[in-house]
Amino acid sequence: MMARKKTIFLLALVVLIAIAILASGNIPPAEAAKTASTEKSYQWRMTGWQVRGTLVGNEMEEFCKLVTEMSGGRLKLMPCFGGEVLSQAEAFNGLRAGICQIGSPWPGFYTGALPEAMIETGLPFSVQNLHEQQIMIKERGWGELLREAYAERNLYWLGDFVQPRPATMFREPIQSLEELKGRKLRAPGGPVANTLAACGGKIVMLPVAELYTALMTGTVDGFTDGHLGMVYDLKLYEFAKYLMDPPLGMLIGPVVVNMKAWNSLPKDLQLILQSAFDTYTIMIDTREGGYCSAKWTEMKTKGCKKCRLPESDRAELRKIADTIWNKAASANSRCTKMVDLLKEYLAELDRLD
Repeated sequence: MMARKKTIFLLALVVLIAIAILASGNIPPAEAAKTASTEKSYQWRMTGWQVRGTLVGNEMEEFCKLVTEMSGGRLKLMPCFGGEVLSQAEAFNGLRAGICQIGSPWPGFYTGALPEAMIETGLPFSVQNLHEQQIMIKERGWGELLREAYAERNLYWLGDFVQPRPATMFREPIQSLEELKGRKLRAPGGPVANTLAACGGKIVMLPVAELYTALMTGTVDGFTDGHLGMVYDLKLYEFAKYLMDPPLGMLIGPVVVNMKAWNSLPKDLQLILQSAFDTYTIMIDTREGGYCSAKWTEMKTKGCKKCRLPESDRAELRKIADTIWNKAASANSRCTKMVDLLKEYLAELDRLD
């Protein structure tokens, strides 16, 4: 708990330092808005996988407002939710092409084009919270490696946000990994989808907007997509009431900027955008955990239950995880380095079996 508070304190300190740097210039922060009209302004579209009207969608809107406020109106972001301008599957390449200037593409959709994203988004049994991800990014070299990888794809990597663990839920109870065989499961790629596929699940790629109907009609038997708060917001629990335990992997994703758009910004707006993102990561971390706990309590009153896998299956998941780790590490030299750094850190935490 102390380490977690330390991480939040350090991230908040980044924002305060940024404000202090701006204050040390010719234009005090209190006067920034007054001078905005005399300086060039920018209007960007922000795309993402987030769904309008959900907690994560509201947070995306708040981030856009935060950037506008911190920049004194010089950089305005318009939120474009999944499917409104670019679909979830299109977001990564759409950002590279500059269709939208900034966004949060979901890594599971583009691990083939950027193998480092498979590691970034949360290998099974690896990092477990924001603090550990920030250690890897800021102290163990991941930040430099990821920024380099995204830059090669014409994107500037601002950083990662970390959400509560993903929910894997089913229409019928699941008591063992054996019962996953042949089940049709909606999963947006990445380590969790690979884990379920290795257990015999049949992975189906569907837009989030179609998932409720797919569960209602039995087109899919279950899903892994988003945390429990998102399950509640989208009412997916009405047809999928059984939550698999333990959770698989993590929900970690980036916010990236089209490189041409990033380079077009003056240095002070780049600093403001980076600082706003660091604030965004704190907002997500501090808000979503409590929201998920509260909504799970409510979902239990509506008949939702946990399906706890036996210890023998948990051991099998560890073996599957090893295979996924090894495949991810073998993609290229940068991936090898990322996995080696991760193993060093987990060994220090006594979590590397």
